[in-house]
Amino acid sequence: MNPFVIDNYLPENDFKLIKKKILKDRNLPLFLQTSVGSKHAGDGNFFTHLFFDNGQWNSPHRELLFPILNKLNPSEIIRIQLNLYPKTFFTKKHSWHVDRKFSHKGCILYLNTNNGRTIIRNSIKAKSVENRALFFDPSVEHRSTTCTDKEFRSNIIINYQ
Repeated sequence: MNPFVIDNYLPENDFKLIKKKILKDRNLPLFLQTSVGSKHAGDGNFFTHLFFDNGQWNSPHRELLFPILNKLNPSEIIRIQLNLYPKTFFTKKHSWHVDRKFSHKGCILYLNTNNGRTIIRNSIKAKSVENRALFFDPSVEHRSTTCTDKEFRSNIIINYQ
């Protein structure tokens, strides 16, 4: 699968509701992670909310994802996670990593516009633009960056078949 982006991926009302519930209502618990690329990379701190993993829902907030899932129409969900990277003074590139070692589909929905990026090795550098979806194979090495122009960079990652 060659990576590609779709701007204005969700209808505006659906996107605004997701963004409000996640970024403004502040009732979604976030958990500190001390490595981004892998568990022991030591390449930065970020916050996550794991919606779905290992065949089960881990969050009572799954209804927020229904507009995305209805549009993706996956045959199988592998993982869904919210990431929030705090602003840094200089742009920090995180370690290269793969989400899973087998070929599958990935969608990153960017929740806010900032100067952070998702970089896919030997391919594209996708800018973080609100309501943009990046589609790629997460078994290909990729990495993220922090942002320097907003208080945080946030996105939802969906790994699926």
